[in-house]
Amino acid sequence: DDLLGILGTVRVLTAPSEPAFTLPEKLMALRDRQTTRYRLDDLDTTSPVLARLREQARLAAETRMPITLIGEAGTGKQWLARAVHGHGDQRQRFFACLDAERLPAAALGEVLFGAHSRPVGFGTIYLREPAFLPREWQSRLAETVRLKENPDFPRLVVGFQHEPRLEIQSGRLLEEFYCAVSAITLTIPPLRERAAELPRFVEIFLQRAREIQAHTVNGVSAEA
Repeated sequence: DDLLGILGTVRVLTAPSEPAFTLPEKLMALRDRQTTRYRLDDLDTTSPVLARLREQARLAAETRMPITLIGEAGTGKQWLARAVHGHGDQRQRFFACLDAERLPAAALGEVLFGAHSRPVGFGTIYLREPAFLPREWQSRLAETVRLKENPDFPRLVVGFQHEPRLEIQSGRLLEEFYCAVSAITLTIPPLRERAAELPRFVEIFLQRAREIQAHTVNGVSAEA
């Protein structure tokens, strides 16, 4: 009989038992988990103020208009911005949180005006304390928002700890910028006026503790 000779290395290839878990799938799973943390339905509707805030946010989410959020530190401005993003038609795109007071100017400028920033796919940009932006940047942003020169420019949400009119009077905030971003303005009440939400906050903190701790966190004491 003739013999067939094979020169080289023979490798047996077998199909994997399970399909590979790709990075996009991981990102989508992470995005889905994040979405459950930012739901407008979680706002306490027993409070007339919060019930009205929820409906205003829900209506705002149905548009792509810029939004101004006013509230003390820790009241949940970023949470509300994420919730609005998660209920809008751009929810599949990225959410960016930019702190104008703390981020380097170069990083801020690259996201807001850089040539390579928009193709990344931002759906919403939340800009904290925009009065810290250079005035020429405020003017440029106001022009972009007002004229909508770039239809791909993401929805802009800005957050203020203090009354914006005071920032305008101080000269740090351009009135034209505030007029451009304040078509929809939502005021978030301070936490001291939202005692009914405390059980929800406690459960949120417990859930996060369970995610990062090796042991199970069952609850808090009555004293706590």
